[in-house]
Amino acid sequence: MNAGTVTFVPHAWSGWAILSPFAAKDVIKAWGGRWNPTDRVWTVSAFIVPMLADRLRSCGFVVEFPHGEPQPGASESSPLVRAATATPAPWTEAMFAALPGHLRKSAYRALAKVLHPDAGGDTALMRQLTDAYEKASTR
Repeated sequence: MNAGTVTFVPHAWSGWAILSPFAAKDVIKAWGGRWNPTDRVWTVSAFIVPMLADRLRSCGFVVEFPHGEPQPGASESSPLVRAATATPAPWTEAMFAALPGHLRKSAYRALAKVLHPDAGGDTALMRQLTDAYEKASTR
């Protein structure tokens, strides 16, 4: 069943713009899409376009790239891509490097609620989270 057509086009300021039926809104939002009221399109980082396109296809949408699909490694300059592909850094450092500064504290607090030993979490993971947060806070 075809749920509608979703079209990805390069967007000057944010990576990719998504022209989509209303039914795709929840999937796009769940993958970090932001509504751009000026251009009246959803925008997403180039990093997630392949994964989001696959998810939309699995939900029954037809996905189009009129200007060609993004090439692997085309967005390597993105801090999110650099953080996710940095091999020596633990996942916590990669996460904090990828997050904008204003989101780091809330991400730390949310994860600390789950990872803290008093909440049934792992001591080593909590230490890793705290170390990465402190390192990111001093940048």
